[in-house]
Amino acid sequence: MKILRLVLLAVGVLALVLGAMWLSGGTMPPPPVNPQKTILAETSKSIHAAWAGAETWSQKLYAEQQSDIGQMKGAGHISPSEADYLTAQSNNAATDALHRLLLQEFHRSDCRSAVVKDGMAGVDTLWRRLPDDARLQELRQIYGVYVKVSRFVASSHQLSPAFNGSSWKAFGPHRSRVLAEADGYRQNAVYRRHLSNITTLRTGLAATAERLSEAERQHHQALYNQIVRHFDHYTTAEARVNQRPRLADVFHRFSSEIGGTLASRLGSYYARY
Repeated sequence: MKILRLVLLAVGVLALVLGAMWLSGGTMPPPPVNPQKTILAETSKSIHAAWAGAETWSQKLYAEQQSDIGQMKGAGHISPSEADYLTAQSNNAATDALHRLLLQEFHRSDCRSAVVKDGMAGVDTLWRRLPDDARLQELRQIYGVYVKVSRFVASSHQLSPAFNGSSWKAFGPHRSRVLAEADGYRQNAVYRRHLSNITTLRTGLAATAERLSEAERQHHQALYNQIVRHFDHYTTAEARVNQRPRLADVFHRFSSEIGGTLASRLGSYYARY
């Protein structure tokens, strides 16, 4: 009822001022005060002022404004059409403020995920009422890219070899896909315009190749372990003789694709098998 109390007070003050002017010697009576029109104007002004001064999204403020409008309508201070008008004013002012605040946040180098989360809760609230609003559509689009890039830079980009006894997932195609995805984000128009100043995203994308190198090292080690574990399951001499040709094929492919110390260790394992 905060808005309603302020508006009714403004109407009363206006009536007193006009009455005092008339009583002080004016020859003409003051123009009649239209309380309903004044309530409408003052309420609209109060709604816009509240959001113009907002520094964060406030679900409480939005709910209070909607409640006050409903109570003024219920009390007969405004008509149903005027209530619709004020509701539209509240929705528009809140959307303007939210659009401004979230764009500012997305452009910060230290963009705060908690502020973004609260703001997007406001977007969800307003989206249910204004599903075609271009400002909300833009914020949803930016947030979608923000979430994708944030998840990408937080990933270690690991790949399980999934050794099946004779074959495995090679790391090379995986590396190419991840590098292409990183480049795609850097070239994304929404990212370039609104998100490229965020330090964690920018440096995270730049570190993709470095993370892939570590992921590749872990992939090779995991593959070596899986190969040895698989062939260790064959314990009888006959079974091992039968498995040697397959282990030989695995060893040659491993040496060709990976090489290095792990290939030498696998070669020693094959020689002892």
